[in-house]
Amino acid sequence: MKKIIITCIIFLMIAGATIGVLQWFNIGPFSDIDSVSEQFSNQAQAKIQIFSLDPVVIHFVQDDKVISVIKIELKLKTRGTKNLRKIASLSTKLKDVFFRDLHSFLPRMLEELGRLDKAVISQRLVMLSKKITKKMIVEDVVIKSITDNNPQK
Repeated sequence: MKKIIITCIIFLMIAGATIGVLQWFNIGPFSDIDSVSEQFSNQAQAKIQIFSLDPVVIHFVQDDKVISVIKIELKLKTRGTKNLRKIASLSTKLKDVFFRDLHSFLPRMLEELGRLDKAVISQRLVMLSKKITKKMIVEDVVIKSITDNNPQK
């Protein structure tokens, strides 16, 4: 009989501690639903902002000659002016990372596909921007135009 009472008391203590932790961290049934819904509605109400990035120009060199010059004009989509300001402050870093990655990625894409796929490039740039900003600030990268100038024909 003593063992059953002690087991019940230990079980009640563990259950009480669990409920206390859930209340402390506002998890589960104790979460504040109003604050969560406000947060999502604020994000949904924020207007989509577009930031035009300077064109990324990539020169491909082979045997001491420029064989191709690819110019990509990009627009970054985000929500809210706060994120737009953050993108503006990181624009040079974003452009540098985009340039470095595309300089190695585009030749491989051209070799495999024989063309430049805007959707693949856009997804890759969104992934890179997420790495730079550590958050999903850039929702989408719109490729306005891709021009490929072959000085050697």
